[in-house]
Amino acid sequence: MVRIQNLIFCLLFFSPIVVGKLAAQTDTLFWFVAPEVQQSHGDRPISLRISTTQQAASVTVSMPINLGFPSANLTIPPNTTQSLDLTPWVDLLENKPANQILDKGLRIQSTSPITAYYEVVTGCNCNPDIFTLKGKNALGTQFMLPFQNFLANGVSQSFSGFDIVATENATSITINPTADIVGHPAGVPFTVILNAGETWSGVSVSQSANQRPAGTTVISDKPI
Repeated sequence: MVRIQNLIFCLLFFSPIVVGKLAAQTDTLFWFVAPEVQQSHGDRPISLRISTTQQAASVTVSMPINLGFPSANLTIPPNTTQSLDLTPWVDLLENKPANQILDKGLRIQSTSPITAYYEVVTGCNCNPDIFTLKGKNALGTQFMLPFQNFLANGVSQSFSGFDIVATENATSITINPTADIVGHPAGVPFTVILNAGETWSGVSVSQSANQRPAGTTVISDKPI
């Protein structure tokens, strides 16, 4: 998924393509980590949109290891969409600073199948974006990250990057960047250990198009 602002956020997964099945994003458990969006170019309001199918759902939205975020409990009738305004907690949600183990993992649990997406609405309408949550279909243990490499970042302090959230404790994640990222040189693999709900952000040190870490591999021993 590519942010209009220039920051590229990747939630990639290896899974078989099932022709004819349209419910790939419906699930009862979702993990998400919100990328840092440049405030000067519009990063709020933000909302979580949740839709039910033919069953009502009781939905809990929480950050399991960040007690500063108040859990929300929603009761949603069948075939209905509700929005949860997350703007007051934008600084708790956005996954920054880079190259640090953080507590930013957002968990959505439901008693029946739902769909959900995270939306950066922006009052200026200059940097909107939607991140569709895919439940278990988003999880994997082997990732290769794509980036566009023909346009440089055009907004001050905006850098391309990727974000990781762990779903199980003691998850070992090895990252091999193809270009320099904050705290790590290109071509030198390193390992990060995360517990469930912990997050990590890799951010390019350059705004140049040809210095993005396209082809970076992320390999973990448990689903992320």
